[in-house]
This record gives sequence, structure tokens and C-alpha cells, in this order.
Amino acid sequence: MSSLWLDLLGAEVRYRGREFKTRTIEAGSHHEKKLILIHGVGGHAEAYARNVVRLGESFHAIAIDLVWHGLSSKPAFHA
Repeated sequence: MSSLWLDLLGAEVRYRGREFKTRTIEAGSHHEKKLILIHGVGGHAEAYARNVVRLGESFHAIAIDLVWHGLSSKPAFHA
């Protein structure tokens, strides 16, 4: 049985932003070409756990947790 966290070995987790933090899972940062992976509604960056490291062999693959999703910031919502 495979673990989500074992699939991410070789990837790097970063938090970007000042006021609101956006989490990214990245692999292949030495590549010039970037490939941005954005999850769907209600998703999170781990949706790409099995792909981000492999894609990092050819690209700088970046899976993003959008704000209010996954482990990114969840600021108060004001209508």
C-alpha cells in the first residue's frame, strides 16, 4: 500500500505570501519550464501527490493550495 506522504518524497513544501499564506508543493525547481497544478473546488494540493515528483523530472512542477483550501491561509470572509 502506498502512502500519500511517501509519494511526496523528493518534493518541497513552501509557504508564499505575506498577509495570506499559500502553500505549494514543488519538485524540479532546477528546470526553467514551470508547470502549475491547480486543484478543483473543494480540493487541495495533495491531489497531485502521485504526479508532482515525476513531473519534476521534466518541469518545475508546482501544486498550489488555493487560499481557503488545504493548508493555505483561511482568512475571515467578509461579504
